[in-house]
Amino acid sequence: MASIILIIKATFIIGIAIMAFVAGILPTIIPWCKGSANVLGIANAFSGGVFLAIAFLHIMPEATEEFSQFMENQSESDGYVSWLKHGNDDSFFPLPFALTFVGYAIILLIDKVVFDTHSLVKDHESGAYHQRDSSKNVEFEMEEYNELNKETNNRKDSLKNKVNNEIDEDEGPQRIQTKFVAKLDHALNWSNTSQKSDSSHQNDDLENGIAGLLITKKENSLLQRDHKHKKKRCACNLAPIILCMALSVHSIFEGIATGLIKEESGLWTFVMAIGAHKWAAAMSLGISMTKNFKDQVGTMIIVLTIFSLATPIGVLLGMIVATQSAIVDVIFSSLAAGTFVYIACSEVIVEEFSVPKYRWVKMFSFLSGATLIVILGFLE
Repeated sequence: MASIILIIKATFIIGIAIMAFVAGILPTIIPWCKGSANVLGIANAFSGGVFLAIAFLHIMPEATEEFSQFMENQSESDGYVSWLKHGNDDSFFPLPFALTFVGYAIILLIDKVVFDTHSLVKDHESGAYHQRDSSKNVEFEMEEYNELNKETNNRKDSLKNKVNNEIDEDEGPQRIQTKFVAKLDHALNWSNTSQKSDSSHQNDDLENGIAGLLITKKENSLLQRDHKHKKKRCACNLAPIILCMALSVHSIFEGIATGLIKEESGLWTFVMAIGAHKWAAAMSLGISMTKNFKDQVGTMIIVLTIFSLATPIGVLLGMIVATQSAIVDVIFSSLAAGTFVYIACSEVIVEEFSVPKYRWVKMFSFLSGATLIVILGFLE
């Protein structure tokens, strides 16, 4: 039996690494994979049901049972036995449940506080939308510009056309800033000289001052838009790397839980659950990299390699832990359960069901995943 489990785990280590790398590289070579968000959402919902059912019906009950057996076999002289006891009765502090909470909190800290992958990925996904709207923003600014100039006379209209020809949106921020200062200085100087000029000069200076202020408004908006675009490009370029870090932490804990399994039937359940989630996560990472690292093949390969090796590393760690004391097994199993609960509840369910499309299909997929684990539990 031990040799069969070892063969399954070794095969799983190789297979999951290859599958993750291939699934991550597909969006870069097959265009239709970039638009497979709906399929990924349904698959994620299925894996969410699988993970949540495994945490509540498999990992936590087994960790609790193993913890109870371990505590019953310990002598009263052991310090931690008296520390975990509730008064004079025979009950103990629910350590597995407490560690499940700790595991959940650790992943929450990494995913939402340290890296904040959700905000970065959402900003990245909305990047194309903002790019599409940039031309509309320019049109709106020009309409506002024209409305202000309608209030002037024919001479001011001709001056406005001359000013528009002088403004080039392709100019660099330094050149625009220089022109901004010059025009604003001209507008301010007008206020000091207008009283000394005759009526015709006053009209000329008034027109030039208004035109200068209009130029200032337009040039300042160009500077702000250039700054925002640079800031957004920087955030988008970081999104795949941070997403890889967060997903790799998830994968390590998933691998640890798999490495701790000592029964063949339970092992197949974990293999199926992690496989269903891994390929969807890998494709999401691949789509993110395709949008940010178009011409950086080396960077894409490095990021995918790190993500692909995370689960195998976790499995090896779990196999090492499984040879230690039973309490060590309980600790890591409980932490892994917290990871599974987080992935299902705070990652998959919240994010997938916040999207209006295919909610009923996703609900059916979610319940199907959970039902499958229940059926496998009866067959064990």
